[in-house]
Amino acid sequence: MKVALYSVLVGKYDYPIEPDVKFDGVDCIFFTDGNFNSDFWNVQKTPKFIQSERKTSRHPKILSNEIFSEYDFTVYIDANMFLTKEPNFYIDEFLGDKYDFAHHKNPYRDCLYEEAIEIRDVLKFEEPKVVNDEIEYIMKEGFPKKNGLGANHLLVRRVNEDVKKMESMWWDMIEKYSYRDQLSLEYCLWKNNTKRNYIEPYKKYIIQRDHRKKKVTYS
Repeated sequence: MKVALYSVLVGKYDYPIEPDVKFDGVDCIFFTDGNFNSDFWNVQKTPKFIQSERKTSRHPKILSNEIFSEYDFTVYIDANMFLTKEPNFYIDEFLGDKYDFAHHKNPYRDCLYEEAIEIRDVLKFEEPKVVNDEIEYIMKEGFPKKNGLGANHLLVRRVNEDVKKMESMWWDMIEKYSYRDQLSLEYCLWKNNTKRNYIEPYKKYIIQRDHRKKKVTYS
């Protein structure tokens, strides 16, 4: 079983976490547009710049099956977080033989449409037109309300054609619409009938520290 654990940092948004552990048989890769020395991570440049720093960071985050095609599983973690257990635990516990994709539940909402309102009107992380156009498209596709909502800080994925197809659709949505990847993931999982599981309880399986920078709003 070949496993890649990886993280992404673009634009000095976080301070990279330097773990004091070693994971045998796991390749640990850190994609960044900056430079730092690490005894844990294999530090690599982000594959390419796409539209903005935020969308550039999403490219390796989303397209795990394309970037790590020679692996069996990938575990992605945000740059301000780290795991409380070895990567293989997450694969065995939350994928097993039944699932292809696992992540946390959103701790605040369970509806993509409610999340869109939060992003557009409350947090103002994205331009209203971008959110409106994306939600209009998803609604026309028939995606139901209250259909679950993930938090995409930790993503555990199988490398196979089904997940690759879902990720390709997910990335297309990011390129066309919002960089806020939770706005499109649930639709893509639903559309592709991806075998998804949740990693719960939320705080048991990650450690987290504050971001270096505040999130940028559109206003």
